[in-house]
Amino acid sequence: MIRGREREVRQICDEALARAPDEEGSEELYLVRGAVEDDPARALAGFERALAIRPKYALARFLRGGIRLMEGDLAGASSEYDAALAVNPRLVPALHNRGMLRQHAQDWTGSLADYDAAIAVDPTYYRSLVHRGSVRKSLGHLDGALADFDAALAIDPEVAATWNNRAGLHWARGEIAAALADWESALRCDPRQLEAIANRGNAFLERGEPGPALADFELADRIAPAGS
Repeated sequence: MIRGREREVRQICDEALARAPDEEGSEELYLVRGAVEDDPARALAGFERALAIRPKYALARFLRGGIRLMEGDLAGASSEYDAALAVNPRLVPALHNRGMLRQHAQDWTGSLADYDAAIAVDPTYYRSLVHRGSVRKSLGHLDGALADFDAALAIDPEVAATWNNRAGLHWARGEIAAALADWESALRCDPRQLEAIANRGNAFLERGEPGPALADFELADRIAPAGS
């Protein structure tokens, strides 16, 4: 595992690259060096050195897309994901991230195609299941959305956001008890999941239960005070 050993990994890469900075195979060291870099500019430089050696390096394109995304350059990120998928159309994280960009742009057809492709390659990739469920919910395909959220929770039941998404779907279907149970599950996973707290508060308010609603709104304000 690299986590917690980033400095050591950077040192190993630097020592190897000092001996052979531009030889075939060095692109993998530049990729790893960029992936464990704290500074986005230095990470980007590592990915660009990797691509200078191997221009059709799908993983380097994908990681460079992540830097573009972090910088807010959505068009640049999309272009990098397109390039990565042109080389490796089965690169699941690139499919997923491009799907998110298309979903953000309300390109429902494009986003569904990317999530479908990601899930076809890796049926256990729960992130694409959750996002596909969200798109299906937006399109009014509630049964399909529920199936996706159920599948995602079967893979990883410890993700609060997934419970919150399914709770919102249950609420939209008028399944009040199921929605409240899912918000409870979300908050068992993460007691500070603001969206679940706020949504449950709104649900209580709509049910005519101002006491529990106020308790949730006050809890949300303690976690993230207004204006902070």
